[in-house]
Amino acid sequence: QQYGGRAPAGGRPSAKEEQWRAYFEDPAKWWDNRETKKNSRAPDFKHKDSGDALWWVHEDVGNT
Repeated sequence: QQYGGRAPAGGRPSAKEEQWRAYFEDPAKWWDNRETKKNSRAPDFKHKDSGDALWWVHEDVGNT
């Protein structure tokens, strides 16, 4: 599934889609670790309060 503002067939966006939506609505609330991460398995973005993690991969955000 990819972020695009569309709900899956069940009608509710997935948890991952909700996290991406939250990131794009207010990126200042997320740490951007892409430039400094030492482990490739570490998340690219991490929410400053909740600790939610996101990885920038084409399956999550579409073909960019």
